[in-house]
Amino acid sequence: EVGYNPNAVDTGGSRSWQLNTSSPGTYTVYLSGDVSGSNDSWTNVGGSVTVTVSQRPVVVTPPSNPTPSNNINTNTNTNTNNNPNNNTQTPAEQEKSKNNKLKELTSDYGKITKVDDNNYTLEVPSSIDEITLKATPEDTKATVTGDGKHKVAIGSTSTIEIIITSESGEQNKIVISVTKKDSYSLEDLDTLLSTSTDKELSFKITTDSKITIPQLNSIKNSGKKVSLDYYDSNNQMLYSWIIDGTKIDNIEEMSTKVSFKSKYEKEIRELLNGKESVLLTLNNENYPKGTRLRVYVGDNYKDNAKVKIYCYNKETNKLELVTSDKVKGGYVEFDVSKGSYFAITKDDSEEKKQEEKSSYIGPIIFLGFSLLVFIIAIVVYKKKTKNK
Repeated sequence: EVGYNPNAVDTGGSRSWQLNTSSPGTYTVYLSGDVSGSNDSWTNVGGSVTVTVSQRPVVVTPPSNPTPSNNINTNTNTNTNNNPNNNTQTPAEQEKSKNNKLKELTSDYGKITKVDDNNYTLEVPSSIDEITLKATPEDTKATVTGDGKHKVAIGSTSTIEIIITSESGEQNKIVISVTKKDSYSLEDLDTLLSTSTDKELSFKITTDSKITIPQLNSIKNSGKKVSLDYYDSNNQMLYSWIIDGTKIDNIEEMSTKVSFKSKYEKEIRELLNGKESVLLTLNNENYPKGTRLRVYVGDNYKDNAKVKIYCYNKETNKLELVTSDKVKGGYVEFDVSKGSYFAITKDDSEEKKQEEKSSYIGPIIFLGFSLLVFIIAIVVYKKKTKNK
């Protein structure tokens, strides 16, 4: 409550106002209006003032006619909680940080562009179906919700909200608009390589698509990275060829077809001792240097599962290890500069290590227990001998 005090008039022409409040806090008072001067002219004035009101201390005032000191009432216990609407904060609550600002926002794919403090944009290649966002608050006591893994759909903009909550409970909403690029038609490859400023371009392919020698030369001359994406009828990307123009050496026509089966299935499965595996057959024997294949294996392996990728050598009837990788977003990616027949299988080496480690624990415990019993027996025997 703000009111004018008619008894508080300064001879210099100023007016005094008072702020009455029952609760501590920060208050901003605004005042505006017209005033007249000695020449009867009117002037518009206005302004504001911010006032911080703290809890009124309890003051004990002795009576005007004090009785002897031993009879003075010095009880200062004043109950401030009689008012049910009293929202007074404790000192501990008043000290809690209100900082809910964002310090850093990162993504595992693409650069995030800041629009303002609460809005950001991100553009990802068409081959990406899932992104991971990491939000770091300025205050380590603040909490973050909404970051982590998020699905993104092709040809649309996904809105992701991240909430930063300060220690005192005040929230700050961060909005990220994620756009997944459309894949271009392979017919537009030459035009886009020469006109687009993007360093990475994605193109849709069919099972029969081929990359000609002139197209490979265009990719090489552009120095750009090109993704050739194949989608099934459910718009699920099954595989993507990734060709780096800065690494291309050998130039020959390239078939992009990938079959999820192999005519050497029997031989491969025997070499894998019947282990579950994903088999792939490629149409070429050689591919441009630096060419990689990204394959969907989400139906067979969970994210973060460790797998091994082998290339089958039909001449020696052996599996040659290409790489070990972890499944990320349902996909694995590996180099295919050479080879036509591949097998992807779960890496059990870590599990075997754990099993071997466990197999030693039992004997070690038994040996330790036996040694302890032996030592106790010796001590007891020596004590008895000494007593005798």
